[in-house]
Amino acid sequence: MKILKTVTYTLAICFMLSSTYAQNAIIPGQTKNTDAFIQHIRWGSSKNPLEGLTITWKSAGENGRIRWGYTHAYEQGIFSAIRRKGYADNFFNYTFPTVKASRTIYYKLFDVQQGSWTAEKTYQTAPSVNTKEFSFLAIGDSRTGLNIWNEVANLAHTKTPDFTIFSGDIVNSGKSTADWDNWFSNGKTFIENNLIFHSMGNHDAASVPTYQNVFELPKSVPESGTNLYYSFTYGEAVFISLNSEDAAGTAQYNWLLKTLKANATKKWKIIFFHKPFYTVGAHSGEMDAYFNTWWKAFDDYGVDLIVNGHDHMYERTKPLNRNVSTTVPVAQYGSLPGQGRCEIVCGGAGAPLYAVSSNWFIEIAESKYNLCKFDVTDNRICNTTFDNKGKVIDSFCLTKNTSGKGKRKLARTGHRKH
Repeated sequence: MKILKTVTYTLAICFMLSSTYAQNAIIPGQTKNTDAFIQHIRWGSSKNPLEGLTITWKSAGENGRIRWGYTHAYEQGIFSAIRRKGYADNFFNYTFPTVKASRTIYYKLFDVQQGSWTAEKTYQTAPSVNTKEFSFLAIGDSRTGLNIWNEVANLAHTKTPDFTIFSGDIVNSGKSTADWDNWFSNGKTFIENNLIFHSMGNHDAASVPTYQNVFELPKSVPESGTNLYYSFTYGEAVFISLNSEDAAGTAQYNWLLKTLKANATKKWKIIFFHKPFYTVGAHSGEMDAYFNTWWKAFDDYGVDLIVNGHDHMYERTKPLNRNVSTTVPVAQYGSLPGQGRCEIVCGGAGAPLYAVSSNWFIEIAESKYNLCKFDVTDNRICNTTFDNKGKVIDSFCLTKNTSGKGKRKLARTGHRKH
């Protein structure tokens, strides 16, 4: 009897130890180099920088979890991620409830295959959705120049934007697993810590399903729409992402008109897509067929800023309004009748540079790698364009002059730096 009791107690103790070990395997604080197995962490959103915020990562595991909070205690709890098949391994998503503005999120990711958590990571949330002041970056055309992309991405991270718009040609071929892996690995610090809203480029479109699967983006219609074109509002601005691979599409054009009309009272209207209308680069003329549709809508609704890529350089146009003239610029940037659109090409994140030339519509063109930072305040959007080494190559401000009586020098403040 004594022997039987001893065996029973021993088994009970072993069971408790085994149970305790199993529980500890999922307690944050243990790190078994899981960071090497959880890769390609990136941030997206189904709505705006605070609502619908989503973290995505890649792992060979079958299940994933996140533990997070606004303190090191991860007080919000542990949550399961949603798994889907990636271009390699699995992708895992977790969509946060509406997050608190201007706060640090502390989090760890759990990989069931490894049975451990990553080291602690952080993410800085954006200001309130009602803010009048925020910043964003514009980047495009990383493609094949991985060393340059690494420089641009690391520089972008130091600019601490509230979010970034990426104007396409992320990779050289959207169907290449190696291209996607290289983009993520060479931009790791930036991608892992910054929210990016994408528009698709022609090189990404080599596999449209892959592009759509890689990123979490808003949709043209919540839940049921496409993520190839979409809009979101933030502060007093509406941002509209278009798919220039389908510029002739009636559905997208009708959606654009509807979206511009619905946001007609927004102070700032910003549109980004891959292929530019006005350019002195190699792709000049490719969008001419859509002057009477897309660009006419931009003029009719007083779009303030158009951001493109495709040509590998930096360009800024003079104020353009085709309702006034198709051959000369107008006097000033702005959204009022008679004022003009500002189009920027920032296609310099790594793809081979193109030569530049002059034309009547060009204010500045530089054959340099680049990224653009925009600082938005109550009545101004001020841009500073940097080359990949951090040197300023252009700066200017768009001033919202609601009276329409502003002088040219106020509405077109800006200068070049060499």
